[in-house]
Amino acid sequence: MDKTVKIVLIVVGLVLIIPILLAVIGAVVYFGVLSPDAMLPDRCTISPGFSCMDQRADSATNRVSFALMNNQGVAIQDVSVTLTESRTNTECVRTTPLSEQPIQSGTVFQNEFDCGGINQGNRFQADFTITYTREGGSLAHTDAGTIFTEAR
Repeated sequence: MDKTVKIVLIVVGLVLIIPILLAVIGAVVYFGVLSPDAMLPDRCTISPGFSCMDQRADSATNRVSFALMNNQGVAIQDVSVTLTESRTNTECVRTTPLSEQPIQSGTVFQNEFDCGGINQGNRFQADFTITYTREGGSLAHTDAGTIFTEAR
């Protein structure tokens, strides 16, 4: 066989194989066999000024807990945290009150919410907002974050 014929056969083979391979991968992803959500680790993200330290969704108690650290560089006060479950767009109910005292910079504060309907093994995703004022200030600030974790 001539070199030109071999090259043409390889090119034609690749032209046929690549679209078929892409179609198979697309079908696998579409039908949920290869779900990117199942491969992603638990995560909690928030804008700079705070750090997510830990998060957990408990199917036995239907509660979501997460810990945030104040990294503002100053104490914050008048703190309010709300959590909204992303799938149903339902606001969860806070089960533990926040301290009335200012939260010092570098301090971790716990947040616990009753969200209802948390099923073990399912992925739980929620958006949260934190509203606060800096100590000595009068302007309200709002930051937003997201929790993505597997219910245990």
